[in-house]
Amino acid sequence: MSRLKQMKDILRKKSKLSKGERGAVNSEPPLRAVSRRLTIFTAIAFIAIAGFLLADILHARPPEGAHMTPSTRVPQIPTLSPERLLRSLPKAKLPTATAEKLTSKEPQVKTPKSGGAGEPMEAIPTMAELQARKLSWVAQKYCEERERRQWVWRIDVWLDMRNSPMVGCGEYYIQNQERTGIPATLSVGIAEAESSSGKRCFAPHNAWGMIHLRYRGGFSSWEEGIRANFDWLQHYYGCPQSMNDCPGYCEGNGTMATVNAVMREIASIDASKVR
Repeated sequence: MSRLKQMKDILRKKSKLSKGERGAVNSEPPLRAVSRRLTIFTAIAFIAIAGFLLADILHARPPEGAHMTPSTRVPQIPTLSPERLLRSLPKAKLPTATAEKLTSKEPQVKTPKSGGAGEPMEAIPTMAELQARKLSWVAQKYCEERERRQWVWRIDVWLDMRNSPMVGCGEYYIQNQERTGIPATLSVGIAEAESSSGKRCFAPHNAWGMIHLRYRGGFSSWEEGIRANFDWLQHYYGCPQSMNDCPGYCEGNGTMATVNAVMREIASIDASKVR
């Protein structure tokens, strides 16, 4: 009952208030209401303007590739099916096999080429075979290098036995042999027959008796003289392999026999300890 009385008192007091006082009690101040309405209107207007601008941008978007210059724009090439391509070229005479390849839709499988009609296809080497080939190549190169070092050592040993001033020039002899194909021992034998392996030269570092005006003044080093002798032999005799291939050079006094004997003696030197 007390609660009901309180409610009745509140209603009685409100009924006694004037219309202006009742509005002041039940509503918020006028300025605050106006400000809130303006804020809502501004937000609605901003959203509407943003929507119009976005729609305008989307509709005015340039087509793809419009920003490219004419020089950089990539032309669009139409793609044609094989059947349409054949129809567009009615006058083109294509081989039957080519036409079948163009019109067939099955993928063309590439197969390894065989040696020819009726010949078996070459087998692909296995890893073991490739390793064997590699080892064979390495062994071959090692043997070639070892043989080269042995010949250099033989020539140096023989020159040392003769007390020649050309000791240590075995490498130069082998280099010129590889360059011209002329045996290095042939040039060594000529030097022995003409000047006792360089001990009695008529011109500096000219141990091969080359009396041409170009060589009468001698050479600046043994390396230059060795190269000149190989060039001399190649120019006048091609690619001689012994003194029998050099007629007119070092004739008389058993020179030919001396050169051939020197070549055999150098080849007989044991170089098995050279690795």
